[in-house]
Amino acid sequence: CIGLGGQGRHNMRAFINQPDTQVVALCDVDQGTGEFHNSFGYPGSQNGIQPALKNLVASYKRRGVEISSKSIATYSDFREMLARRDIDAVTVCTPDHWHGIIAKAALESGKDVYCEKPLVNTIVEGRAVVDAVERYGRVLQTGSHERSNNSVRYAWELVHNGRIGRLQK
Repeated sequence: CIGLGGQGRHNMRAFINQPDTQVVALCDVDQGTGEFHNSFGYPGSQNGIQPALKNLVASYKRRGVEISSKSIATYSDFREMLARRDIDAVTVCTPDHWHGIIAKAALESGKDVYCEKPLVNTIVEGRAVVDAVERYGRVLQTGSHERSNNSVRYAWELVHNGRIGRLQK
């Protein structure tokens, strides 16, 4: 898991609940010891590696899986984590301007990627990520749940089937 703010910790918990998934490494520049101002957090929220690590161990324990916090590797530099050969996939939940850079680096290192939106900030950056998916034969998914929930799918079906008339703009 790369990026352990609110959405990053939420995604980490989603992976913990998958029986065929094991979280083995956490990465964030914020160690979670209070050195960063949590401008976007809610009162009592804790971001960064240490709170995520504590949450990870507790979540596995609730599932009946005993792990030690010492068995989970932690990194402040995503490049060090991506160098590991035993990691199959990563989540990217960093600030937006890092998404494309980290996703491309992860793909190049042979990892599948789940990346939050926006995936990239420019067309050139987007092309580089798509090219990396194709070149390295990896899987990339970007978070866009607002585009796939029931109400949006229903609206798409109305438009696609001509139920609202001819689309002008």
